Amino acid sequence: MLNLDTVGRLENNPVTVFGTGTARELVHVFRGAGFVTGIPVNAVQDDFGSSDQAAFIQAGVPAVQFFASAHEDYHAPGDTVDKIDSAGLVKVAAILKEATEYLANRIEPLTVTLPSQNAQTEPIETKTKEKRTASLGTVPDFSYQGEGVRVDNVIPGSPAQQAQLQPGDILIQLAGQPISDLASYANILRTLKAGEKTELQYRRDGEAKYG
Repeated sequence: MLNLDTVGRLENNPVTVFGTGTARELVHVFRGAGFVTGIPVNAVQDDFGSSDQAAFIQAGVPAVQFFASAHEDYHAPGDTVDKIDSAGLVKVAAILKEATEYLANRIEPLTVTLPSQNAQTEPIETKTKEKRTASLGTVPDFSYQGEGVRVDNVIPGSPAQQAQLQPGDILIQLAGQPISDLASYANILRTLKAGEKTELQYRRDGEAKYG
């Protein structure tokens, strides 16, 4: 399943594809698409359950999300049509075309790397992840592959700005729980409530700091 969500503002970013670890071949498919088109692709193996592909993955179907970039207008009235990067959409479409044509013409099934769902006995609805209600106000660097979550940008007026976070800071602990990657960061945020005070630990220039 190929899902396009938040693809309107690519600018100079690579085309990010979440969930390429759901089938063994997918990371190679999208790297190949990037090679053929000359468009940089950031193939991220993890899926963070943040869009419609999550239901397919939960049902055992390999699925990915195409993504351009996070921005401060996300789910906000400021996300107006004049801010759409049309040239970036063409790049996203080019990667989508290459991947779709390959998958449509492939005879052999993909090698699924998801846990078997054959023994599923309870409705999918009961397994749906709890929605996140709290937000720190950071835009993560989705190309970062190290431990923790690196900040790419800070949304004005957010708790992150109040905590004086800066681009390049690496979030390593929140609410007493370690942040190993974006997935763990999202899971911790789901346990917090909007307006709740908590402690954040991060690294800046190799030095541990608290906020």
